[in-house]
Amino acid sequence: MDSSPINNMTINLSHVAEEEEEEPSSRFKKLISTLPKVKGSNDFMDLYQYQGFWYPFAMLQAIISTQENFKSSWNDIYVCSAPKTGCTWLKALCYAIVTRDHFNMENSPLLTNLPHVLIPSLEFDSPENHSSMKAQNIPLIATHIPFDALPKSVQSLDGTKMIYLCREPKDTFISLWHFMQRFTWLHQGNSDETTELLISFEEGFELFCEGKTMWGPYWDHVLGYWKQSLVKPESLLFLNYEELTKDTLFYVRKLAEFMGKPFSRDEEGEGLPERIVKLCSFDNLSNLEVIKNGKDWPISSLQIDNSAYFRKGKPGDWKNHLTENMIERMDHITKEKLRGSNFKFGVSNTTNS
Repeated sequence: MDSSPINNMTINLSHVAEEEEEEPSSRFKKLISTLPKVKGSNDFMDLYQYQGFWYPFAMLQAIISTQENFKSSWNDIYVCSAPKTGCTWLKALCYAIVTRDHFNMENSPLLTNLPHVLIPSLEFDSPENHSSMKAQNIPLIATHIPFDALPKSVQSLDGTKMIYLCREPKDTFISLWHFMQRFTWLHQGNSDETTELLISFEEGFELFCEGKTMWGPYWDHVLGYWKQSLVKPESLLFLNYEELTKDTLFYVRKLAEFMGKPFSRDEEGEGLPERIVKLCSFDNLSNLEVIKNGKDWPISSLQIDNSAYFRKGKPGDWKNHLTENMIERMDHITKEKLRGSNFKFGVSNTTNS
């Protein structure tokens, strides 16, 4: 990272590493022992089913602590998604819109930082980091937590707002599987970096279909937020990745309005919405030095190349990977999961999107 002003508000993930190294509380250990479990390639990647969803061991304790202790502020804006549904792009767009009074496009922190670093995570980051961003008048907080598992103060949407992005399930699986193959584990007592194939493509597909994946089942994650958007459309903006790629400029304006930062006539005349679209485009971000050569450490033993967050970004890539039987099975599961909901992937479903 460079010495740009963002260094004063960069998010620190060290508390996650500290929690890993501490002995889990007796209450947490007792809870873990009672939960259904899916064995991962190592202890940190074991998945535990809690309140109907599956979480990695390394994240579950933090999620439970967040549920019990986090208090939402009236003006928070939550950027929500399941993993690998376009959340990196959505974070970049939201950050660029909200901070356009802080930075010019030419010196935006997005040019020197991974978007995930610029917005604190509800489940990964400490309250001090949230406060640091709020002190800079940046109200954004990101999360992968399913709606029904959010802290009650967040669920209430009392003055707060949420933006949720979903993606076609087959593309979500493809993106997630490729992303996980880029994990590099730093083993204790061994300075060598060891890259492990966490799971085969066929095994990964089976687990995704069964809902046994990070923050899954994916369909339940999507429906939880979508149903809430019908109850409080003024508080939850539900977006679709495929629609966002078709007309990004339209949705940039919609995001700005929803977040209480509509573009002024002067900003429109200066082409600021178009410049934000260009700044946050896949081609622009993926070719930045920090993305091509930087690394991310979500937890102390896990290292991810920043480039892993930018693979293709094109809807429909599943056609290049799935067999006819896989496509048929996934589509059948999607149809059954969505039965009676009036929801469809790939199109705008509500009046607020």
